[in-house]
Amino acid sequence: MMKQLRVAFLIGLTILIVDAAVPLVLAQRTLQLRIAVATAQVADDRLAELLSAYKDSETGQRGFMLTGQQEFLEPYEQGRAAIAALLPQITATIAADTQQAERLQRLRELDREQNDYQQERIEARRHDERIAGDAAMHGKLLMDTVRKQIDALRRHEQKRVADLSATVARIDSWSQRSIVIVTTIDLILFAAIFWVALRALRAQQISRSALQIANKNLAAENALRNSAVEQLKKQANHLREIVLTQTELVQSQFNVDHFLELVVKSMLNVTPATGAVVEIIDGDTMIYEAASGSIGAFLKLRLPRTGSLSGLCVEQNSVLISDDTSIDTRVDRAACEKVGAASMVVAPLLREGEPIGVLKIVAATPAAFDSGDVQTLQLMSGLLGSALGHQLQFEKNNDLLADRNITLATLERELRRRQDYETTILKQRQRTEAILEASHEAFICIDQHSAVREWNAQAAQTFGWSKEEAFGKSLDELIIPARFHEDHHRGIAHFLQTGNGPILDKRIELPALRRDGSEIPIELTITARRDGDSVEFPCFLRDISERKRAEAVLLQQQATLRSLTDAVPALISFIGPDENYRYCNEQYKTIFDIAPATIVGTSLRAFLGAELYRYSKAHIDSALAGEAAVYERTIQTKIGMRHQECRHIPQTDDVGEPNGFYLVAWDITERKAQELEWQSRASIDQLTGLLNRAAFMQHLELAVPRHRRAGTALAVFYLDVDHFKQINDTYGHAAGDALLKKFAEWLRSAVRTTDYIGRLGGDEFCILLDNIKVPENACVVAEKILELARDSTTFENHVLTISTSIGIVFVPTPELSGEQYLAQADSALYKAKQGGRNRFVLETTVAASQLQN
Repeated sequence: MMKQLRVAFLIGLTILIVDAAVPLVLAQRTLQLRIAVATAQVADDRLAELLSAYKDSETGQRGFMLTGQQEFLEPYEQGRAAIAALLPQITATIAADTQQAERLQRLRELDREQNDYQQERIEARRHDERIAGDAAMHGKLLMDTVRKQIDALRRHEQKRVADLSATVARIDSWSQRSIVIVTTIDLILFAAIFWVALRALRAQQISRSALQIANKNLAAENALRNSAVEQLKKQANHLREIVLTQTELVQSQFNVDHFLELVVKSMLNVTPATGAVVEIIDGDTMIYEAASGSIGAFLKLRLPRTGSLSGLCVEQNSVLISDDTSIDTRVDRAACEKVGAASMVVAPLLREGEPIGVLKIVAATPAAFDSGDVQTLQLMSGLLGSALGHQLQFEKNNDLLADRNITLATLERELRRRQDYETTILKQRQRTEAILEASHEAFICIDQHSAVREWNAQAAQTFGWSKEEAFGKSLDELIIPARFHEDHHRGIAHFLQTGNGPILDKRIELPALRRDGSEIPIELTITARRDGDSVEFPCFLRDISERKRAEAVLLQQQATLRSLTDAVPALISFIGPDENYRYCNEQYKTIFDIAPATIVGTSLRAFLGAELYRYSKAHIDSALAGEAAVYERTIQTKIGMRHQECRHIPQTDDVGEPNGFYLVAWDITERKAQELEWQSRASIDQLTGLLNRAAFMQHLELAVPRHRRAGTALAVFYLDVDHFKQINDTYGHAAGDALLKKFAEWLRSAVRTTDYIGRLGGDEFCILLDNIKVPENACVVAEKILELARDSTTFENHVLTISTSIGIVFVPTPELSGEQYLAQADSALYKAKQGGRNRFVLETTVAASQLQN
């Protein structure tokens, strides 16, 4: 009977522990889901900010296009800057979601297209081009597509928030129900134990001493249960405090000052710390950025990094513990005594994987912190680091995977060390099986004869065989295709003979059979474990059908993209960081009559030639440094020399480092020819071939500041033909036009090729003598013009004889505008006409400072 009583007590204790663990597991799951909800909400907020930034950019760009006013570019630039800052943050937040990552990749492509379009239109507007209707519609379509893409991303995140929140509510409901169920089970358990104890009392009436011992054992078990319940309640309260703190942190909307203050205060509630501090790296020192408790009085304290536990934590990027600072050589003892720290724990704060500071808790007594406090500190530092820098979810998943592998390895070592303790081994095995059963990867373990010994729930779901059906069967009968049976057995035999296996401890991909006979691709990791003379082969398997389908879709998309680039009437290529061609589209065949495959692997220098390579080198270096470049070049093709507009578009790797660039070259030969023709028409007087008034004034206005900086003189001539109206009235306008052409020829022959001649209109002309030393040089040119103008010219058997009057202003030190100097030359011309015509009048200007004196 006593044996039955002991068994009942053991069963009851086991049930008590399990009952206590259920609420704890549910609470932990709730915490994880709340963090996920907060992350999704942050992603949604950032997407809203991104959409606003796109709207600001679009509004600024359109305003500039409509008005040409520079102030409209300020919201455009602010919008583009916000977009550049938000896109990496959003990528870090939703990178683990494949569907969202694909949408975000599409958004990035749209962003590059829209940015190129906006830059192109802004540059065009700066050159006074009108925005075409189809170009404006293209910009609107781009913005609508961007908006739809962001809306799709936001809807996904909002749905995820709603789903996760619903799951949290369900788990909370289950947690409450579990408490009621656990309490009921405990009452039933106590009733059963009491019944067993009563039977023992009746059966052992002759041995009261044995009964008293049993009662004492029951009281001890009850005290143990109460202690366990109290401990679990304490842990639950502790966990609830952490959850509430994290909820407050999320609701703080990432106000950094409030965030830091909330963290250091909450650490006093969730740990036995007497003080908490956030230290931020500032060069070779650490600054107390936020502090509470016993350290609260030392806010903004600055301590050197070297010789301190905080500095060592940053250097090693790991959590460090000092149970007794008085004997720990790693700490700054003077600083510890100053803040009253007898023991401490320090955890690094990370931003994008790089340490930016530490979160530290201290206590006034040695060894004040246990492993739970360390885990709490790690949790808080991770949340704080995420708020400050948003570590990539991929790194968190890797950490979780590493923790799981470490846990499994630890369990295996514990099993080997505790072979003499049957009960402990059983518990450890049950724990391992529970972990494997809960794993999202299929777990299968076979022996040296290929017989299945372990088959978890995910394996049953993946391959269709239940655990009972699979146990003991050869793996050949279950999942290995017939064509691989021989290779499978040969591999096991090779390992048993040599101790080595070509696929052990590697991640490989293989086809596998399901129960219905269909094949699926799997990813397999297999290891070998010896136990005496026997060998086991544990392996993890994952169905990668979805990934393979995604890869096939990606390959199809790449093929489609290649077809599109081949169809674009421009040279498109990708240049690697070694300046070698990695890809060329079919236009290279059309333009250069060279197959793209033969160009791939060729260096830019070899393909372009030494001279064109030197011309492009600065733009190539900019692109390889991550900066876009736009320039024009002239290159020899199979149809002759062509003018091209080249765009270098940098490409970055997963960590944002440049790893090459795309080169897109458009043929603009016809456009350049048209521009030169338009430019010539806009600046040349059609009758005389001289500069028109606008072109001459432009040269004059540019010459004034140039001579001012160089300290050199210039002279401005104002001329007209004497009695020109009489010639028009007597011989007609055709004769007047012929005379003006002849007069323009005389002016060209009288000046240097570096001087400028312009026709202001009618019979009025002007000359800019560039860089002359003394007024006498201007007089020599004037005499030469007067002499040439006295020659006669013939028009339709009529001899035309003319003269000219010239007004000259000599400017030793230019300080006024070109328009003002032209007006002074006009005044001198008026004096020459008053003096009888056929002469010149020269005036010398004085400096503005002399006029004021």
